[in-house]
Amino acid sequence: HFAAQERFSEAISAYQKALRYQPNFVFLHKEIGQMLAQMGKAKESADRLLTYERKVYALAKALESPKEAALEERLEVIDVFSMIEDDRVTQALLKALTTDPAADVREASAIVLGDVQAVSAREILKEVSMMDENQKVREAAKGSIEKLAPIENPGEGDAPAPTRVKSKEELPK
Repeated sequence: HFAAQERFSEAISAYQKALRYQPNFVFLHKEIGQMLAQMGKAKESADRLLTYERKVYALAKALESPKEAALEERLEVIDVFSMIEDDRVTQALLKALTTDPAADVREASAIVLGDVQAVSAREILKEVSMMDENQKVREAAKGSIEKLAPIENPGEGDAPAPTRVKSKEELPK
């Protein structure tokens, strides 16, 4: 609300307060950084944007590490990622979709890939919609494919789809 009216100081204050209560809302760091840039505060903006990148990276690593992060933590990360369009987020969601042992995590990842309009995820979502062992995961992947159908161009949250190899023989020498 404040940001839309270019009342950046008030918006920054409100976002900082929100971060005290919801520290995983890392997208607010990006918003603050962008407002600081518009206010001509380049150093503070760069610092805040770096904080955003570091926090996204840390959350992505947690999502990609099912042995180190509890199921509830991974699901919370996916919930936060549903509010972020970012290449690193898309990569982490794709990895969770294809490798996490918990069907709940794979299902949530499939849903969020559609929500953040990760067009580059289409092929992997198609594969998951046919091959995942869990019906809810397959249905979530199909739902995201339907959400992505009308979108032609990748959005800013799109990362290149990771290369998938089936065996060591396919790896370059």
